[in-house]
Amino acid sequence: MASHSLHDVIELAFDGPAEPMPVGVEAPVTALVTHETGETVEVPGFWDGGSRYRVRIAAARTGTWRWTTASRAEELDGASGEFTVTPGAHPGPVTVSGMFHFAHADGSTHWPLGTTVYNWIHQTDELMAETVESIAEAGFTKLRFMVFPQAGA
Repeated sequence: MASHSLHDVIELAFDGPAEPMPVGVEAPVTALVTHETGETVEVPGFWDGGSRYRVRIAAARTGTWRWTTASRAEELDGASGEFTVTPGAHPGPVTVSGMFHFAHADGSTHWPLGTTVYNWIHQTDELMAETVESIAEAGFTKLRFMVFPQAGA
């Protein structure tokens, strides 16, 4: 049984039809994920090109989780497994705390610190990568993009 840390992304990968399933009101595959307490979450999956399908889960509590897939595609229907979630160092997703503040799932305060990048779509891949690295090193936690180019750029 695989073990993962609390709030980390757990990815389930499956082989299915090579042709993407028609887009409609339902996901091509879903996973019914059940905690040992009986709490159940239905997680939609997605086609990831070729014959690969994925479901991504971020468990919100520790313990043993079991999952079973459902799909109209026979190859994706009825797969099952389980994993264990242990305490971890990740503070968890950010939510609103009170009316005007933010906190992580573990209760620790989140201070959003953002900046804006201009003319993003007109930059080289190398400059984009360098910009993202610099922003992360500076401690920014959010990034805004200027959609319309600035004059003279």
